[in-house]
Amino acid sequence: MDLVILGAGGKLARLLRPVFPQKARWLTRADVDILDTAALRVALRGADAVICMAGVTNASAQPLHMNTAIAVRTLDAAQDASAGRVILLSSAAVYGGTAGVCAEDGPTAPYSEYGKAKLAMESAAAQHPHPNTVLRLGNVAGADAILAGWVPGFRLDQLPDGSTPCRSYIGPNALARTLSALSEAPALPQLWNILKGDISFVGPRPPLPEYVDQFPDLYARVLKMRPGVTGLATLRFHKHEALLLSRCRTSQQTDAVYARICVPRKARIDLIYQRHQTIAFDFRLGLETAANLFRSVRPPSVHRLAANRKRSKATGVLTRT
Repeated sequence: MDLVILGAGGKLARLLRPVFPQKARWLTRADVDILDTAALRVALRGADAVICMAGVTNASAQPLHMNTAIAVRTLDAAQDASAGRVILLSSAAVYGGTAGVCAEDGPTAPYSEYGKAKLAMESAAAQHPHPNTVLRLGNVAGADAILAGWVPGFRLDQLPDGSTPCRSYIGPNALARTLSALSEAPALPQLWNILKGDISFVGPRPPLPEYVDQFPDLYARVLKMRPGVTGLATLRFHKHEALLLSRCRTSQQTDAVYARICVPRKARIDLIYQRHQTIAFDFRLGLETAANLFRSVRPPSVHRLAANRKRSKATGVLTRT
């Protein structure tokens, strides 16, 4: 298996590399610039799976909204290179002050700008057509501010009873084993729901609940249909959405563009699907999805390479001979 790990020069990657249980290509910024899509496409060619550990934190010189750009560029390059699934690392900071158990399908309320930036990155990744999985990491022993970077002046919050908050950790060995297993696992998590009838194969893919709540009348109509793994909006709008989000300069701008433009536009496309939904139309969308997946896993042919080179200078539309 050809596993590529991006961001190999970061603190987390340096912790995991000595204990990682399988062979991988560990690429640092010196090896490839993630924001250089052409160079990254070459680096990811032939990869069965990609783990992107690259990211921007509060301590980085780069702005936090670059987390979205890094994720989108990685997914774009992986798709163009016919690479396998991409695993992206987010943070438990997206949960912020939510009460109770932090669940993937539960609410998010990030306090920090870092948490907001990671949530914006998750939204962009969720809408990208290339197969990807986002992992929300908590505290990694040896990579957090307490166990790895305590300095004079740090203080722990104290509760009224005199105790301090509990803090959970995952160790580097356990995290390395988890990432290794996920990189080799079959990409079929949603099929369990399909088989039980909770979702269909073709149908709308609603965004996160906080975005649905901003358009109650629109989504009251969209959600009359069962949600699906793929759909008309997913197939027709993903490239334009990725372009819009890649132009954003801050996490606030990314979230505003996604909420103001992308969410309602995809909902209206879902309503077009609703008006024209037939078994034949679903079959056509299913075939188109299957063709996209087939293109994402097979190596480029001579004909495809020739077609990719012949683009209209005026429109950028790909043409074939």
